[in-house]
Amino acid sequence: MLSYDEHDMEIPAPSRSELSSFAAEIRKRTVSALIELQHMPPEARPSQENCEYCIVRQLCEEYWHWLRQPQKSYGESSARHFTDLQIKLTAQHGPTSWDGVVESSRSINVGQSILLRTLIVPFSLHAGQRIRLLNIRINEPVSEDIEKNNHFPIASMGINTEVFLLPKEI
Repeated sequence: MLSYDEHDMEIPAPSRSELSSFAAEIRKRTVSALIELQHMPPEARPSQENCEYCIVRQLCEEYWHWLRQPQKSYGESSARHFTDLQIKLTAQHGPTSWDGVVESSRSINVGQSILLRTLIVPFSLHAGQRIRLLNIRINEPVSEDIEKNNHFPIASMGINTEVFLLPKEI
């Protein structure tokens, strides 16, 4: 019997065959989980739900590979959003901005040019570096920029953006 403030609800007990079936399913799932625990390191299963709050996603190659499979292009989403992004810096654009090329992103196509607006970072930036940016704000081009043929997205660091320098490519 389930008792709520407004009413009581009677729930029938499972039959012997239902209990037996349920116990068999639990045993099967337990064996499967124990087998999975033997893998070192454990198998990565990147997804928005699994990775959104992961504190080590900047280190997870499977996550960054998964990001390369775009859900939508930057032009189809809202005007501003936050995402994770891996880029290769190509040239300094200004004192606090860099031109780059997207290497991994969930919302911007790989190979797309991008403008990175930076804050203070704990290392010097230079052309050729590859960096990972967590929680970076993406601003889409406005109509005047598209008309001037400057239709690349702008990535702006904020106070919650984390920046990680990647080793040089081999």
